[in-house]
This record gives sequence, C-alpha cells and structure tokens, in this order.
Amino acid sequence: MSIGAIPTVAPYLLPPLLRQFAKRFPYSEVAVHEDLTEHTVKGCLEGDLDVGVVALPIGADLLHVEPLFREELMLAMPPGHHFTRKRRITMEDVGAEPFILLDEIHCLGEQIISFCTQNDCHPLVQCRSAQLLTVQELVALGQGVSLIPAMACDVDRGKRCKYRSFAGNKPTRTLAMIWHKLRYRGPLVLQFVEALRCHCQPRR
Repeated sequence: MSIGAIPTVAPYLLPPLLRQFAKRFPYSEVAVHEDLTEHTVKGCLEGDLDVGVVALPIGADLLHVEPLFREELMLAMPPGHHFTRKRRITMEDVGAEPFILLDEIHCLGEQIISFCTQNDCHPLVQCRSAQLLTVQELVALGQGVSLIPAMACDVDRGKRCKYRSFAGNKPTRTLAMIWHKLRYRGPLVLQFVEALRCHCQPRR
C-alpha cells in the first residue's frame, strides 16, 4: 500500500497513525511518499498512490476529496518577543515583523501569504526555507516570526518557539484525503482510510 502526504503533514499526522495501524495489521507493508501537493495529486491520478493527504483546495475531477479537519495556523515567535506580553495579537500587529516562510513551492507558504493579504497584512519576508523544521529553528533564533500549523507546534517538544493564537479572524487550513474515484481499493487500503478518519475525528 502506498500513501502520499505533503511535507507539512506527513511527519506530524502519520507516525502515530502508522504505529497503531501496524499493531492491527502486523504483516502489512506501507510505503509513505512525502512530496509536494502537485506530485501527490499526480500520484493518485496515475495509480502510484492509493491515498493522499493534502491541504485544500484540490481541483481534479477524477479524485475523491474527503475533508478530514480544519487546522489553525499559530503565530510562532522567539522567546522574549514583545508579542508574548500582549493579551491579543492581530494580523495587523504582525505586519511590520520580519517573516520566515516556507518556499512558494509549498502550498502552505502560498496560503499564508494569501491569508495575510486578505487581512491587509503585507509581511516582510526575511527568509524562506524548504523545511518547516528550519522555519521553526530560525524563528527560535530570533530571525523573525511565522505562521505554523498547530500539529507542528504540538510536536515542538523543546518549545524553543512561543506559539499564540490570533485574535479575531484566525488563519486555518483544511486537510483532506484523496484517491482516484475509478481505481480499485483493496481491503487494506479501505482499512487505512477508515483508520485515518478515526485518527482525525478528535481534531474536527
């Protein structure tokens, strides 16, 4: 069975799910392909992937798209940042802050810029990185602030960054699983799909 997931989801959502799945099906073999949205969609369309986990929107008529849950994007800032002392933080507040963002090839980087623009916030991009972990590390070192998916905040064991929710209109993304509408899905794939639904249920 081949599962695809975008890099801003795979390391945070899949490991505990795969551990539970392996206990239930100890002789199953699961291959995880961590790649960009474009390649994950292509893999599902061409039959190389049985299931993909991506962020909406997705436009492909031949794909079944099932939303899983909506995830908040948190403001990440270095320890000691003056925002940590504010009771309310708005998008307007962060407009003058240097931003550390993912490369534009990642859908999350584009979504963050889009959300900021819609809320009259035009971030000063200090640096871009291909890895979310690098973004968090740069924020922790005081190079700027960023918007980080709640899942990535939860696994920041060292809490090197400080994370806060925005007041008012909160930035979010919606995660979904996708598969080809017309391709056969075997019993193991169906079991995985159901396990993924159950795993995501508490986040809805």
